[in-house]
Amino acid sequence: MDFYIILIIIAIASLIKGITGFGFAMVALPPLLFYYSPVDIIPVLVMCNLFASFVMILQKRDYPRLGKKINQMIIYGTIFAIFGALILKNVPGTTLKFILGILFIAMTIISLIRPKHIRQYSLTSYKIIGGIIGLLTSSISVSGPPLVLFLQTTNIDNKQFRITFAWFNVFTASIAVAGYAIAGLIHKNTLPKKLFHVLILIITFVASLMLLIP
Repeated sequence: MDFYIILIIIAIASLIKGITGFGFAMVALPPLLFYYSPVDIIPVLVMCNLFASFVMILQKRDYPRLGKKINQMIIYGTIFAIFGALILKNVPGTTLKFILGILFIAMTIISLIRPKHIRQYSLTSYKIIGGIIGLLTSSISVSGPPLVLFLQTTNIDNKQFRITFAWFNVFTASIAVAGYAIAGLIHKNTLPKKLFHVLILIITFVASLMLLIP
């Protein structure tokens, strides 16, 4: 029974990722923590996010230029993703769950009270935000909601919004997976199970994309 519940969780999260461009870990992680420890499931979710974002990039043949600020945000996110892998390895699972709960509460409050007007952020702000979200990507696999909250206050159109998400996830998740492997979080005993869950995502994510094709 647990297997089918996990399958449904990943399938629903994959569909949301395919439709919106983000939200996979936000939907999948909380219920999956009832079945797995953070150190077991977070690398899987990051690997899934990496694949899904890569597919989205391949679909976008005419994506817009990201600009200097977005590029710097991605670079700093990629750098700090290395440290997130170390956090995942060394911080106890109960502490990570507590941080995740606090983060979700904080993002909910911010989304309710944040100002609706567009703001102009400095290049330094983009670097700081990129570093923080890169750290969150590899430590708790949740990068979408904070990135959404930030980008929604900038002057960015829908196409650039989605491709920014995709490129940010590809770079940060790639470094995170490499960090997991170096830190011993992905090894031969756990890799088959992780690849199995990635395969589930591939199937459900492709299905979600087919639903979007007229």
